[in-house]
Amino acid sequence: MWHTAHILTFYMPKKILLLSLSAGSGHLRAAESIREEAQNSYPDAIVEHRDIIEFINKPLKLVYRDFYLFITKNAPLVWGYLYKTSNSPSVRETLHATSHIQALLAIKLARFIEASMPDEIICTHFVCAEVAASILKNKKIKTPISIIITDYQIHHLWIVEGVDRYFVATHEMKKDLIATGINCEQIIVSGIPVSPNVITTKRTQQLYAKFKLNQKQPVILALSGGFGLQDISNIIETLGVSKLPLQICAVAGSNEALKSKLENLKLPSHINLHIYNFVHAIHELYALADVVISKAGGLTVTECIARGLPLVITEPLPGQETANANFLRTHKAALQIKKNNDILNKIHRILTNAALRDELAKNMRSVARPFAARAILEQIIKK
Repeated sequence: MWHTAHILTFYMPKKILLLSLSAGSGHLRAAESIREEAQNSYPDAIVEHRDIIEFINKPLKLVYRDFYLFITKNAPLVWGYLYKTSNSPSVRETLHATSHIQALLAIKLARFIEASMPDEIICTHFVCAEVAASILKNKKIKTPISIIITDYQIHHLWIVEGVDRYFVATHEMKKDLIATGINCEQIIVSGIPVSPNVITTKRTQQLYAKFKLNQKQPVILALSGGFGLQDISNIIETLGVSKLPLQICAVAGSNEALKSKLENLKLPSHINLHIYNFVHAIHELYALADVVISKAGGLTVTECIARGLPLVITEPLPGQETANANFLRTHKAALQIKKNNDILNKIHRILTNAALRDELAKNMRSVARPFAARAILEQIIKK
């Protein structure tokens, strides 16, 4: 529901609509980060976050969410090919030419926008922007639209006619957007937004007790993605060979089969495995973790950077995750494994080598923009 709070006299209250798409949890988390920051920093703002899946007809759901989740899980190389071949102006123009059809399949969203009449629309997925821009054009509504690009590389599908502002992670991305013809004044290097809780949550005795963890043993956080698309069971089984006493917090997301697989692992007594489904308070596990194992999703990468939390990247999904992994490697801000057997060496190096931990933290700080959500809202609220 719309969030409102005390009216401040300095700012004119703005009604902001955040649109995301649940094709992966990162787009949702980015939008939620903006909503949370608005509650903290601009309590007069009226903010609502909606997943457009709830508004669009079945054909669009199949194309934009179900197809993506299916193909990334079952045919990642095909996804990599589609990502590469769609990264062109001609494909972007073809998609834009069909935007009126998309708008017809999103009549509920059009009605919602007309009824709520937001002052600003912020999109964390290009599909949201494409559909929203088409709706506004058809209805002759002048509401500004902003896009937050949630990865570390520009892809042509993020370039949408009718968008007023682009928020990007790096100056290199700004240069790449300008090269496509976007006016430099429309592009703000803000960073990718993360929840304020990711930055501020502290490691406490109460948190250790909540998750039944031992303060004297290292904690490894292994993530499978919000939908549990990555099978992390082999990685955890490999960690079972470690001679170090380890506590592994494995997050299976919404994947019940993966959770069951993890529960059936046979590990030695000095390796304590804690298994969770989707964890809404992931910032609490970040606060307790000594190292994270994850694929290179844009939000997960950014959350680890924001905390300076050592990150070991598993084999990335071809496409945007490969680009994110390349960004981290270029800046020496994470370690990456090429095969599961490498994981033990990488984890041991991080846990036993303070100089390496310091170097990774230093390199993360050099690319970190932990207050991106605040920077984005400053641009939008004060305009």
